[in-house]
Amino acid sequence: MSSDNKEEVMHLAGVGQGLMEAAFALVITRKYMGEGDNESVLTKRRFSVIERSLLHFEQNIARFSHCDISLGTIIVAVALDYLAFRLPELGVAKQYSALEAWRAGVANRPSFKTTAFG
Repeated sequence: MSSDNKEEVMHLAGVGQGLMEAAFALVITRKYMGEGDNESVLTKRRFSVIERSLLHFEQNIARFSHCDISLGTIIVAVALDYLAFRLPELGVAKQYSALEAWRAGVANRPSFKTTAFG
């Protein structure tokens, strides 16, 4: 993927944004509804979005892992950091090792280090 490939950048941005929204919704639901909401249809759908997104990224890592940073890769990296921070019980780093290696590389960039939350 070159930096001129707007379609790929927007694809990554879209899937990454969906991942972030599903993760954020899970965290907020748990905060206000408690763990008892884990069986609701919406919660199951959010988990499904997260799983499908992570699997998609893991299976397609070669398409964006060797590229320079873009809006799409930033959104994906931030979403993965959010999952690691707020939903560590999902075990994303262990289940998706190639994706985790890519995320760790992006997180080591000076721009990410100086703006990291936590």
